[in-house]
Amino acid sequence: MEKRAPLEKVCVADTVVQACLAHAFTTEQEEVMGLLLGEVTVHHGCGTTAAISSETVRVAATVSPAISTGAKSFGGNVNAPTPTPTPTSPSTVRKRANVWGAWILQRSVRRADRVEIAPEMLAGASDEAERYTKQVGHHTRVIGWYHSHPRITPYPSQVDLRSQGSYQQMESGWVGLIFSVFYSDATNRNGVSIHCFQTGPGETHEKVEIEIVPVGVCR
Repeated sequence: MEKRAPLEKVCVADTVVQACLAHAFTTEQEEVMGLLLGEVTVHHGCGTTAAISSETVRVAATVSPAISTGAKSFGGNVNAPTPTPTPTSPSTVRKRANVWGAWILQRSVRRADRVEIAPEMLAGASDEAERYTKQVGHHTRVIGWYHSHPRITPYPSQVDLRSQGSYQQMESGWVGLIFSVFYSDATNRNGVSIHCFQTGPGETHEKVEIEIVPVGVCR
């Protein structure tokens, strides 16, 4: 039951958001992408919490990026965002994700409006997560992905939903973030939007609550 529990909230360190936006703003000609590092916790009825395959993580991102071979990562060494549990019914099990790191990926497809995670890229991010674990002393793993939507809205396309759904087969708490940049309409000039989502039954779009917090804080 815990493995397939839905994701109800994502808590993201503000420095991770800054790093992802900086990446998104590098180009308005094509989408860019990366992976999210952190932990997913399971919340049982009455607000009890248990981390999946680890202790509850309390590590957050720092401002300075660390550059590794083939990609860039933004890591942490201070206390981290860990959401405060809220009471739920005894029969309810929910997942919450805590994100404190980002791993930038190189594009592997030619189409400007498509991004894809190659197996070797996922392996590289997993190695980076292990490095985080050793550096900060808390278990870290790959728990999601982000990509940009230059000049368009932040809502996922059918391709995005299909990709997200495939990742959720591995981890039902897999996080999907979209950063809309360089977009303007009649009411919004050059606005920036961040959208958190998952894929529901039948490849439907499900919005997920997101909280952006200062380093080390998740209220």
